[in-house]
Amino acid sequence: MKQLNGQEIIVIDTNVLVSGLGWKGKPRELLNQVENGNFLLIISDKQFEEIERVVKYSKLNFDFLKREKILEFLRKISSLLISSIKVNLSRDPNDNMILEAAIEANADFIISGDQDLLVLKEVNGIKIVTVSKFLGFSNLP
Repeated sequence: MKQLNGQEIIVIDTNVLVSGLGWKGKPRELLNQVENGNFLLIISDKQFEEIERVVKYSKLNFDFLKREKILEFLRKISSLLISSIKVNLSRDPNDNMILEAAIEANADFIISGDQDLLVLKEVNGIKIVTVSKFLGFSNLP
């Protein structure tokens, strides 16, 4: 397992991040584990821009203060990666930024609910799994 300071390095897809930031459930449990220092969360500059856009969607019903708290929390619990590589591995081109960040960070896992990523199963030795599967075989305290 590639680790930094004893932490597994993870990249979490935007859909899982937003779900964990806005509601309870397994995605929130995962973010709590990140906040507790059990994992090192990497977010690329491209993904952070996407999250800034997504939290403004009216269907999510996040007011300005909630959006600001979400972005502040993400800055606090993650390490920002300025992405410099390009890949074209996903059947959905929008998902390639997740793969790029994971490859560049030499991550252990990509955690996603997106079938376009999950179908890949593994890229460059990086396992691509659901939140439930990750929480099930991760070495949580």
